[in-house]
Amino acid sequence: MRYFYQDGSDQRVGPYSKDELRQLHLSGAVRSETLVIAEGSENAVPFRELWTQWKTAPDRTRRTAAGGTAEEVRAPGAHLLLPFKEVQSFNWLKNRKLIAIAVVGLVPLFIYATTPDLRVAFWGMAFYFSALWALFFYHVFPTPEARVSTCALCFFATGVLSISVLLLAYHIPPLSWLVQGFKSPNLFNHMLAFIFAIGLPEELCKALPLFVLLRKADPLPPQVMLFYGLMSGLGFGIYEGVDYQMGRNFRYASSGGDYYLLNLVRLTTLPFLHAMWLILIGVGVPALLHGLYNTFNQSIIGLGFALLTVLALNVYLARSVEFEEALIEKNLSEMP
Repeated sequence: MRYFYQDGSDQRVGPYSKDELRQLHLSGAVRSETLVIAEGSENAVPFRELWTQWKTAPDRTRRTAAGGTAEEVRAPGAHLLLPFKEVQSFNWLKNRKLIAIAVVGLVPLFIYATTPDLRVAFWGMAFYFSALWALFFYHVFPTPEARVSTCALCFFATGVLSISVLLLAYHIPPLSWLVQGFKSPNLFNHMLAFIFAIGLPEELCKALPLFVLLRKADPLPPQVMLFYGLMSGLGFGIYEGVDYQMGRNFRYASSGGDYYLLNLVRLTTLPFLHAMWLILIGVGVPALLHGLYNTFNQSIIGLGFALLTVLALNVYLARSVEFEEALIEKNLSEMP
């Protein structure tokens, strides 16, 4: 017997076997009050009623995942200790959770074991963490309209083309003049340099692919542009992370442990913050938060500006629906 369940929008999802439905309940996807419909039937019942029936109904001959019956499980034998049949059947490949856990857990080990070149290993780890952040963003900000090809374009366009333009710009006035502010012992001059020589140019660098996208494509909903902005920020974050790992972190670290922590932050949190900074409204606010974080990044004040970045993102998301409705009304009013 197989079953469907009704999701939050009253759509049927499935069908699933009894064991699969149990797992969905244990994972939280199916709740006690979720309506469940047996295949071939139109009668919907709450899942808790089926759960009660399954717990009380005798099922001595039910086959286990290892191929034995419930009676055999009570008397463990070689088929349980060495489940060759289950391995040979390859049914375990259908377990998506198992595959996902294996990939997330073992990719860093695979990179370490197969890449003797340190720079290649750093790039491999950077792409690994970027992929995790991208999947996390897609889960938190579900955007079915986003296209994988456009996401990849924003990611690599920033990481390759925009950064190349930025590095060239640092040798040309006025940026070449602004970076001189880092040599000043005055904290205020340092802050101005971080805002106008680091924050503003880097945010413009990350926004460049989005400007091109807006000119080439039809108007996109704010949620979609937000997601593409996140991908562009990740592209910048991994380049900067690898660049710091291969050079600047050696100079900034006072010990081996300090170098390790700097690398960890550059691979994990900094790509996230670069993504957050870009998708805030305009370029001025991200540049300001970016520069202030860089000024105080080695203190609790820097953490405060990082938290302010995440708060600003949530404020923007809370108003994104209103932005989208305003755009729709504007487009309708301009129609002949």
